[in-house]
Amino acid sequence: MPSPLRTAAALLVWIALGAGAGGCLSAGEAVHLPLFFERESLPDSEWTALPLLLSGHQSRRAEDEERGYVLWPLFGWVREGRELELRALGIPWYRRWVDAQGFLKTDLLLGPVLTGHSRAQGRYLTVLPFGGTLHRKLGKDYLLWILPPLYVYTEDQRPAGLMRSHHLLWPLINWVEGGGYSGFRVLPLYAHYRREDLEGRLAFERTWILWPLWTHQRNAVNNPAGEQRLWQLWPLFGRLEGPDESMWQALWPLFRYYENRSTGAQGPYWELRAPFPFVVIGRGRTQSRTDLWPLWGRRERLLRIATEPGGFDRWQRHFVLWPLWRYEEHETNAFADTKWWLLPLVWSYARAPKPGHEAELAPTRTFKLWPLLRYRRHADGRVTLNLFSPLWFNDPEGAFERIYNPLTRIYEHVENSERERLLLLWGLFQQYSGPEGEGTIVHPWLFWDRSSADGSERDTGVLFGLFRYLRHGSRKALRLFWLPPFPTWGEQEQQHEPPAAAGGAAHQARAPEGHQAR
Repeated sequence: MPSPLRTAAALLVWIALGAGAGGCLSAGEAVHLPLFFERESLPDSEWTALPLLLSGHQSRRAEDEERGYVLWPLFGWVREGRELELRALGIPWYRRWVDAQGFLKTDLLLGPVLTGHSRAQGRYLTVLPFGGTLHRKLGKDYLLWILPPLYVYTEDQRPAGLMRSHHLLWPLINWVEGGGYSGFRVLPLYAHYRREDLEGRLAFERTWILWPLWTHQRNAVNNPAGEQRLWQLWPLFGRLEGPDESMWQALWPLFRYYENRSTGAQGPYWELRAPFPFVVIGRGRTQSRTDLWPLWGRRERLLRIATEPGGFDRWQRHFVLWPLWRYEEHETNAFADTKWWLLPLVWSYARAPKPGHEAELAPTRTFKLWPLLRYRRHADGRVTLNLFSPLWFNDPEGAFERIYNPLTRIYEHVENSERERLLLLWGLFQQYSGPEGEGTIVHPWLFWDRSSADGSERDTGVLFGLFRYLRHGSRKALRLFWLPPFPTWGEQEQQHEPPAAAGGAAHQARAPEGHQAR
């Protein structure tokens, strides 16, 4: 899909570099023009951002995936192979995707109009508040509605056949038939539903009278181990009994006792709430819980993982004076995560790889004094300090951090065995070094100094290039007020053009490669 963002970004960089003043730090495939433009590139991925426009573009070549962000989080799009989705405020308004048969399907939402097309299901159209048809929306295979909620008709393909459901004044009046289902409701007076399996045996039967006052259910009736029975006179009392579990409750949701007698991953386990949420106590083979809310609480879960020898997944959390203090640990064979919060001001997240897993996992650390300060050590070794950190959540997709981070970043340092990069004060001061050479830049083009690793070439400029010192081998020159180089001294090398012929843009093209992208 053509990307206006990429075109605008390229134009911005061309203007910046064309100024001929030594411009932004271009360390190989890393480009930083403070607050205006950033690009980080790896062989299999690339990230471009226009921070002041709250926009960015990401491509992952190995996964054939692209993501775009415009005035984020206002607009965004994602393409994965042949599939494409456009979003506004996180809500998809256009979607092109591949169905189970391999055919393309399209969905379009424009205000009150929702339309789409697929080869298997044909076209559908809904115009609210008048109604229309939908395919595979709202959890239904097919939906027809007329002046919703006046009348709604849905179809779902179930193992026993097609289930059809009719609604009048949804959700008050409903009746269902087909697919093993039958029943009706007239809320709040009465409701009764039942389902039969493929052999015609009763699977469940559920009844409500003066909903939600009285509930009676028989679930898993066709289970050879026995059925589950539940009744409830809400909110006074309720009872559940099954082959592997039982429960009673009173004055919902204040008092409840639940017991799971199974020997599976979740059992055996019992839990008492008396009253909820102030006292919650639970004990079991794989988990335990003691909460005296809001004073103190502790919860732990330990699961054995059969996919690898000695595999396990352990999680625990503590709180004191909820929600002020909370502490979490999550540990597996591969890593150990530690998180704690002193809300709303102090947050800390850390991940440490286990021995033998350092290759696929790297240690990370985030410390936040919200909203004033954030320190973060990234998986790629970068260390970033933000003077202002307004986000109150971790960003799994990365768009918020990648776009908003340059606006508040006052320090960033990257170092590995061969290369080093330093950004200070939103990137106004930039410094890099590597096998090809080293360089320093003070924006906006007030100073730059770049030299090759062997010292044979150097380009130093002050005040937009008004004063420049150039060296190419043993040949040296001064260039003043953008005039031709004068004076020049040293021996002339015949096989190379004098460095004076290269302006700022050429200087950028020769800049050494940078570090790995974020």
